Amino acid sequence: MSVEVHGDEHLAAELDAFARRLSPVPPRKIPDIMLAAAQARTPVRTGRLRSSGIVTEGAVTFPVPYAAPIHWGWRARNIQANPFLTEGVEASQPRWTAAYENELQSDLDRINGV
Repeated sequence: MSVEVHGDEHLAAELDAFARRLSPVPPRKIPDIMLAAAQARTPVRTGRLRSSGIVTEGAVTFPVPYAAPIHWGWRARNIQANPFLTEGVEASQPRWTAAYENELQSDLDRINGV
């Protein structure tokens, strides 16, 4: 079997441009999917914890001071762990993985090696 590549310099330039377009921060819709799934699992007493969820630089966070003790638990205060964020991200993985793959495929489809 053999492979013959024509236009290898053009293809190399296209792949280089593709690599430069890649970002360590995922496209905005991906963390939004994660956030929605985490918020759906967030325990609600007043609603402040649920509504505090935000996306910053591709990361999902709940910045209220009591979010971590609720998520991870606090044995000294007899607070059971409720890993709403972790479980939300895990449960939504098929959706955000598909969204990420679609974004990558869209970028790859723009490569013209001819």
